[in-house]
Amino acid sequence: MARYGIAAMALFVSMLVQRTAAECNFDLVGDLYCPGSDVSALEAKLYRENEEFSAIVDPSTNAEASDLTEGLEYYFSGGNYMETIPKSYSFKSPVFQLYENFYGPLTGTNVPKEWVRAALQKELLEFPDGAASDKDFRPAYFTENGNDKFVVQEEFAKKVSFYTSTKLEMNQLMEAAIQEIVGGCIFRRNRSTNNFNNGGVCVKAVEFWDQAAAHQAGNNALGGKRCANFSTCGDNPEDGVQSPSTGIPAWSNVKVLNLFQTGKYAVETGDLVSVRAIIKMITSAMLVAATQGVIRYASKSQDTSIFGSIDSKLYAEGAAFATAMLPEMYACNPTTAIMIDTKFGLDPATTTDANTLGDFLSAVQKQYVCLGITCEDIGGYYDNTEYVPDGAPCKTSYGTFYA
Repeated sequence: MARYGIAAMALFVSMLVQRTAAECNFDLVGDLYCPGSDVSALEAKLYRENEEFSAIVDPSTNAEASDLTEGLEYYFSGGNYMETIPKSYSFKSPVFQLYENFYGPLTGTNVPKEWVRAALQKELLEFPDGAASDKDFRPAYFTENGNDKFVVQEEFAKKVSFYTSTKLEMNQLMEAAIQEIVGGCIFRRNRSTNNFNNGGVCVKAVEFWDQAAAHQAGNNALGGKRCANFSTCGDNPEDGVQSPSTGIPAWSNVKVLNLFQTGKYAVETGDLVSVRAIIKMITSAMLVAATQGVIRYASKSQDTSIFGSIDSKLYAEGAAFATAMLPEMYACNPTTAIMIDTKFGLDPATTTDANTLGDFLSAVQKQYVCLGITCEDIGGYYDNTEYVPDGAPCKTSYGTFYA
């Protein structure tokens, strides 16, 4: 029954977004979500800083050590928003807690910005107090690799800064909205004027919610790249668009922003039960692009020799995507999480290619239900015109009928 309810809600929200876009008082977030406050500058800043940082630490070029130094100077300039997130709050969202369970307490030197610093400084990165404590990140092993020089540092730093940091801050901001509601911040919009700042009512919860939506910028960028590899671009998973053109988003991004739209009305009315449920669906939908990235690079790297090879870039990308989904995977199945972690472990003593893509993918697919995603969300991995061997999509079964 719940599955039917979610499907009906998704259809309703899709219609709602189309209707409210023209009525929105502020710039849409991701061209879909109508915020109750202006977060356009925040969204633009996230995209701009990522573009500028990526242009400096660009693994597609023959990188030099000076690029890492310049990247450090840019990222830790004191005026870079990315460096400041996730911010310090008096509470921890459920996703934040999962990250701490896996990587250890996110404080001091064990925070995403320090992971970026360690990568750019070619330092050993350790996770001493979490489930990942037995795995060290050793980017220094990849520093003298022909045209691939410093590519691991660049890939890891670039992706952690835009995907992991924004994901954690988004979840903290959604939790901030909940904390405001708990404190009595319930906002009732004036429907006759569509005014979101009327009557002196509390708007702080909605503002936090809007800011959280703006941080979808990172996942929007990732989803837009990966959906082309898995034929999941378009307004719904049945579109099956492989190569996105301008204006065609990833289905997972559409789902996230539509859920934000539904969540905004629940936040306004103080409906805590619905807000909590919607946050769970948002965080699940956000796992789609990272999971697609892990599958893609598991496929691309399965037959390569890692060390002393230009293919170390594949492992760097896989490691970065894994960082964004391993905590949730570990909560579902520690064995599968460790398998993924070992697959992309940047340590010659532990990294292994023992799994074929079929074995790897089968283990990951078994956790889709726990992660809150479906076979249709993920799609199948394409290589130009056809699915790679073992990369065809699975099909979600709901008892006597199929999705």
